[in-house]
Amino acid sequence: KKLEPAAKRARIQTEGRFSKLFPPVVDRYFFRHYDHREDRQDQFVNRHSNGLLVVGIASTHPIVSEKAAKVETSKIVKENHISGKRKKGGTWFNVKSILCTVTTQSGNSYQVRCGVNAQLIEPKWLR
Repeated sequence: KKLEPAAKRARIQTEGRFSKLFPPVVDRYFFRHYDHREDRQDQFVNRHSNGLLVVGIASTHPIVSEKAAKVETSKIVKENHISGKRKKGGTWFNVKSILCTVTTQSGNSYQVRCGVNAQLIEPKWLR
């Protein structure tokens, strides 16, 4: 008996092979750049073909293993104001600009830097 396409997709998804057929969006549409630092404060920048950059911390960063307790955004990020269809007026950041400071449950404090020369359009903080 032939399965309908939707039923076939549902069967594949429940069998755990869904990710093999359809890789994650990040793998399909973004090019990854990693910034490996000597102090293990590794970060990444995902670059989309349309020019959008997504900055984040790598899985090897101490924040991931120590569990973040408090995230404090920098004053420049808080004061970022954009307007219009083309997102005019965003703040420009350089490689060493600090986006936020993360304090872990153990009391250690880490600064998350921008890592690229770019304009901040909209900060999204994921937990």
